[in-house]
Amino acid sequence: MHEKLTPLDIAHEAALREDKDRATQKSPEFLESIKGLRAVIDNLKKKQGDPSGEGKNIRPLLLILSGGLTGPYATAQTLALKKMGFGKTFSQVVGISTGVAVAGYFLADNPELGETIYEEDLVKPEFYNPKRIHKLIDVNFAIKTMSEGPKMLDLETIANNPTEFWAQAVNERTGQPELINAKTAKQGILQAMHASMALPFLYNKKIAVNNDRYVDGGLDPLPIERIISQFNPTDILVLPNMSFVEAQNIQSSTGERWLEKLSVFFPENKSMLIKKIADRRAAFWRSEQKAKDIQGINIGILWPPSGGLSVVGQDAGKMRAAFIDTAEETVKKFQETMS
Repeated sequence: MHEKLTPLDIAHEAALREDKDRATQKSPEFLESIKGLRAVIDNLKKKQGDPSGEGKNIRPLLLILSGGLTGPYATAQTLALKKMGFGKTFSQVVGISTGVAVAGYFLADNPELGETIYEEDLVKPEFYNPKRIHKLIDVNFAIKTMSEGPKMLDLETIANNPTEFWAQAVNERTGQPELINAKTAKQGILQAMHASMALPFLYNKKIAVNNDRYVDGGLDPLPIERIISQFNPTDILVLPNMSFVEAQNIQSSTGERWLEKLSVFFPENKSMLIKKIADRRAAFWRSEQKAKDIQGINIGILWPPSGGLSVVGQDAGKMRAAFIDTAEETVKKFQETMS
C-alpha cells in the first residue's frame, strides 16, 4: 500500500520538492496567502514580551487542522513555537482530528514525544491496515498509545496550562460540527480528543462526550467563522498540516484515491463521506479563500515545506525528514518575519 523509500530516494524527492517550493513561494498566490502572517507573528511577540502591557488586549488563537498521517508537519511547527517561547502565548488552541493530538502534546509541553507516535506507532498495521475493511484505521490504537505507557499524554500539565483547549467534532444527533471544551468534558480530556479523531466509516465508532455522541471533526476543514463567533480572537495562526503546493494540488494521494474507489462498495452516504475526505485539499482551499473576506482579524497560515506526506502514508523516514525540515523552516520564517 505504501512504498518504502531509501534515504537516497527521500533526499532526491526532497530536493525536487524544495525546488518547487522555492518557485511557488514567489507566486502572487502564495504571497497573498501569507499576507496576514506578519501581523499575527508581530502580535504573538508583543503578547509574549509584554503580556500585561502592549500585549494585554491581544487574544491569539492557534488552529491546528486535520490531515491524518501528515501530522508531523504541525507537530514540528508546535515544537518550533515551544522552542521560541510561544508555548503559553495563545488564549486558545483548537485542534481538529489529527490536529487535536498535536494540540494535546503541545499543551502538555512535549511535542517531541507526540512526534514519536507518528514515526514509531502509527506506521504499524495495527493503526492503518487496508486489508481490515471493517476498520481501516483503528483510532483506538492511537488513543491507547496516548493514554498508557512511555508515550502517555500528560493530562495534568494540559489541565494546568492557562491556554484553553478545544476539540472540533461532529455531533451525531445534529450532524453539525461543534467545538468541545476538552478540559471540562465530563469524560475527560482524552475522550474529547478521541471524539475529534473518530473517523466515520474508516473507524466506525461514535464517542460519547458530555450528553451526546460525536465523530471526527475534520469534515469542516477550516472553521474560521465559528471560531471567530465563539472566541472573538484578535489573531488566528493556522497550522494546515499540508504545504501550499499540496493545498493547491487537488489531486488525491495514492492512499486517498484507493479509499475513494473503495467507497463504491458502501451506501451512498458513506461514498459521499469518503469523497469529502479525499478532497480535503480542495475543501480547505475554498475555505481559505472565504477567510480572506473576514475583516478586522489577523489570520496567518503557517505553511510547512513540502515533505511528501499524505493522509495514509506510513513511511517513517519521510516523516522524520519532514519533521526536521518543517521545524527548521518554522524558526526561519518567524525570524524573517520578525526582523
